[in-house]
Amino acid sequence: MEKHEVVIAGAGPGGLKAAKTLEEEGKEDILLIEALPKKRIGDKFCGGMVPPRAVDLIGIPESLINTTLNKADLHIDGLTFDVPYQTRWVKRIDLGQYQLSLLKKTELRDSTKVMDVEPKENYITTLDGERIAYNYLIDGSGFKSPIKRKLSGKRENYWQCSGYMIKTKKQVDDAFHFYIYTDMNASLFWTLPYTDLLEVTVAYPIYGSIDKERARQHMEELAGSKDLSLNEGEPKAAPVPWDYKGFKFGNIFLLGDAAGLPSTIIGDGIYQSAKCGEMVAKTITNKGYDWERELKRDLLKHYYIGPGMWINKVYGWTNAAIKIAHLLTNKMDTKISVPEFIGKIARRILYNW
Repeated sequence: MEKHEVVIAGAGPGGLKAAKTLEEEGKEDILLIEALPKKRIGDKFCGGMVPPRAVDLIGIPESLINTTLNKADLHIDGLTFDVPYQTRWVKRIDLGQYQLSLLKKTELRDSTKVMDVEPKENYITTLDGERIAYNYLIDGSGFKSPIKRKLSGKRENYWQCSGYMIKTKKQVDDAFHFYIYTDMNASLFWTLPYTDLLEVTVAYPIYGSIDKERARQHMEELAGSKDLSLNEGEPKAAPVPWDYKGFKFGNIFLLGDAAGLPSTIIGDGIYQSAKCGEMVAKTITNKGYDWERELKRDLLKHYYIGPGMWINKVYGWTNAAIKIAHLLTNKMDTKISVPEFIGKIARRILYNW
């Protein structure tokens, strides 16, 4: 049976970051298995949000940055609040190809994928029926990971993101907009402008219910505010897992979505996944590395402040301001700036930027 010191399932941001860090730490016997062909590695329709810390962690060059946003507005029942926010956007295929180009010693086996794992026997089975043994297994194969399912069971808790990518002739806005409607339960809507696209999306917990017709009406209104229509866009959908049950299972490690570790609000998993990849590589190469401390200090605090909890906190922060504004103005279009101390708390808790 073929054997490698480290086998990585999935060439996403986490798997590629793990391979790069392992190489930097002196490892040479690394096998990277990816379902996509080499030229399409990184090709993912949704995603691409990279906050500054992700840019620094991966080392993303400025030439790959498609859009830069330095502000966001949170809209609740017609009231608007300024929220501290800063992010970048890259095309996922550009990011994947860039990360892949950094690898010098890793063996890539593309156009196949891991279908099963035998943890006690330390081997995986690929789509082709090939068995490959390992000393360490790193799983970055995403939401539908068969390795995660084998280790900790089926998905139990996740958010569904559904929306449209509408082509535009230019960037139609300079801010990221979040919308919370009291008639839509715990759902969160947003519009995200790129250089030549506008993303209009709704996210909702799979364990709840959503009025899909009403949700589409809200999205139509948001697109219409930019003189666009959902009918002009390409539909997209992606699950955001929220079912973390472990990061390390003996000599097997789960990354990002496979582990159920997305970041807050919009499911921007690039940083979470890449950070997991770096942590795994350091755990394998440095026996004194305190991965549990790093996990709690950085990644888990985002997990425990999930989308639903975040929305509830926003309601708590703004409830008094909304009531006062309504009493004083009797209008629903008042713009209120979130106090600076709340802004600092939001930055610290939600983004750690």
